[in-house]
Amino acid sequence: MPGWPLAFGPVYSRRLGWSLGVNPVPPKACTWRCVYCYLGCVEPVAVRRVWVETGRVVEAVVEAASRARRVDYATLIGVGEPTLAANIGEIVEALKGLGFRVAVFSNGSLYSRGVAFEVAEADYVKATVTTWDEETWRMLHRPAAPGSLEEHLEGVYAAGREARSGVHVEVMLVKGVNDSPFDAEMLGDMLRGVRLAAVYVNAPTSPPCEPWVEPPPPETLARFASILSSKLPGVPVEPIAYRPRRPPQLDPRNPLQSLAEIVSTHILTREEALEALRGVGVEDPEGVLREALGEGLLREEVIHGKAYIVAGGKSLEASG
Repeated sequence: MPGWPLAFGPVYSRRLGWSLGVNPVPPKACTWRCVYCYLGCVEPVAVRRVWVETGRVVEAVVEAASRARRVDYATLIGVGEPTLAANIGEIVEALKGLGFRVAVFSNGSLYSRGVAFEVAEADYVKATVTTWDEETWRMLHRPAAPGSLEEHLEGVYAAGREARSGVHVEVMLVKGVNDSPFDAEMLGDMLRGVRLAAVYVNAPTSPPCEPWVEPPPPETLARFASILSSKLPGVPVEPIAYRPRRPPQLDPRNPLQSLAEIVSTHILTREEALEALRGVGVEDPEGVLREALGEGLLREEVIHGKAYIVAGGKSLEASG
């Protein structure tokens, strides 16, 4: 098996309900090096390959789903950019064949290179669009691919055409960088020709790659969403940052391992981690979490005054 969890959760998603995460690529393999990324800063790559055979990925998803109380979507999200997996189309097809609703959470960087067609049968296809300005786009994402904002937008257009109900666009705002009313006006104009299913206005509320990154306040997101809505009549536009999150579902047979797998790709606040442990009947969640932190299985980071639980440097196997 690979050195990372092929499936994790389910984690409650504000858009999808209970989402079972699917990891077809290794940790931090991504086409971008976004300043707001909570997985850390690593060098981006643009070469696609098959890291894990389709059958093994599907087996891991089926096994994880069998332990879950509820799964609304199997979500190809990865611990980087899932479309770097050259077999992503096969994975989508196989999971659909087993009756899963499938989501692809991508930045959209490879959609212009044929990937939009590969994932077209998914029930939910996402792309990230943050700005209308090439210089700002490069500063925010530091991309290995695509070569330009224009090429990126071509891929978003292609995803809108190919996806069943259009493409879901996530707009990630960074305070003082791309969050002005003018930015909203220009971005709305740029997206007018895209076949959109919905637009979600988000902000980096987890620890970012670069320490200077801050999320705009809720009122800025609401104003930005309102301007986009006026520019995109008939398209649902929704600010989604700052909403309360539900704790993930843990495997009751081994809740600590399950928690460690989840935070390797989905950072939780300390209280969310404790609530998840309580949810599977752990009698002393504070003690269990404290022990895991002490052994290096998990790590705590305090960013802007809030405590987060993230993956530690020590493996679960080494701890046994």
